[in-house]
Amino acid sequence: MQQIRNEAIREIKAADNQMAKTKVIDFRVHKAMKEIEVKQQQAERIKQSKQSVQENKEMQNLVRQKVLEDKLKRQDKLITLKHSTSNIEDNMTPNQNKRRYEQEKAEENYRKEYAHYLKQCAEINAMNEKRKFEQQKLRSLKSVLEAEDKQQRKLVDLRKQMVSQQLEEKDKATKRMENELVRQKQLQSNLEKMQYRKILEDIKVKQGLM
Repeated sequence: MQQIRNEAIREIKAADNQMAKTKVIDFRVHKAMKEIEVKQQQAERIKQSKQSVQENKEMQNLVRQKVLEDKLKRQDKLITLKHSTSNIEDNMTPNQNKRRYEQEKAEENYRKEYAHYLKQCAEINAMNEKRKFEQQKLRSLKSVLEAEDKQQRKLVDLRKQMVSQQLEEKDKATKRMENELVRQKQLQSNLEKMQYRKILEDIKVKQGLM
C-alpha cells in the first residue's frame, strides 16, 4: 500500500512538473502569437514597398515552422500527460481532481489559442494571396498600357510618314508644274521669235520686189 502511495505521489509530482512545462509552452505560444501580430502589423505598414513580398514569404516560413514545432510539442505533451495520469486516475484525491480540472481547462484554453493562431495564419495567407492577385492585376494592366502606348506610337509614326510622303509628292507636283510653266514660256518665246523673224523676212521680200 505504501509503495502504491509513493508511486502515486511520484506520478502526481511528474504531472505537476508536466503542468509547469505546459504553462511554459503556453507562454511561448502566446509570445509567438504576439510576435506574429507585431510582424503582421509591420507587413501591413510596408505592403506598398517592394520588399513586402519577400518579407511575407519569410513570415509564412516562420509561421509554418512555428505551427509544426507547436504541433509536435503539443503531441509530445499530450502523450506524456496521458501516460503520467493513466495509472493514478482511480486513486485521485480532491486536490488531484482539482489539478486535473485545471489541467483540462488549460488544455482547452490552449486549443482555443491554437485555433486562433491557425486562424491568424490563414488570414495572413489570404492576405498574401490577395496581394499577389492585386500585383498580377497591376502587371497585366501595365502590360496592356504598354501595348496600347506602343500601338499609339506606331500610329503616330505612320501618320508622320504619310504626311511626309504627301508633302514630298506635293513638292514634286509643284516642281513639275513650275517646270511645265517654264517650258510653256520657252515655247511661247520661241514661237514669238519665229513669228518675228518671218515678219522680217516677209518685209525684206516685199522690199526686194519693190
